[in-house]
Amino acid sequence: MKSKQLNFYSHPEEMRKILEFLLLNNTNFSIEPFLTNQFKIFESADFFKQHELIHRIILHRINEKEQNIIVKFIDTQNYFLFDDVESNIIEFSFPHIREGNILYRSRFYFKSGYWKGDDFIKKDEEFIKWGTNLMRNFKKEFLTSKEPYLGEYCTDYTKNLIDKNEIVLRQL
Repeated sequence: MKSKQLNFYSHPEEMRKILEFLLLNNTNFSIEPFLTNQFKIFESADFFKQHELIHRIILHRINEKEQNIIVKFIDTQNYFLFDDVESNIIEFSFPHIREGNILYRSRFYFKSGYWKGDDFIKKDEEFIKWGTNLMRNFKKEFLTSKEPYLGEYCTDYTKNLIDKNEIVLRQL
């Protein structure tokens, strides 16, 4: 398997701004799990108001649905999930706070290729380019240096909260 990821620290209060940035970069959102094989697409950041307790969403290019998104039924749970191996999707784990002030990191993650039997399947070049550009543009727009933030990037907003001792960072 071949993959790309970007780990970073941001604060939940920044989510709306981050989601709006993603929308400007040819992105739709979906949430797992879902009850039918037709997953719901959110085309605005307003969905976040109704789903504030979620910690992960699936990102896909606006024109991707018809092409390279595969869902699988999970019998034991009686719901559907995205097939993250073969589908052209990016997992986006939200920042979340526990125990009052402990901030856990976020990440973008996608697979750019996978093994199917003895054959290595490289995903669509346009998808890989889109995912790579999305993470690079996000990094330029939002993230500062890695040190001393547990070796990960963080946003300026988060950096200020750390410097004021209002939050403590943790890795999962």
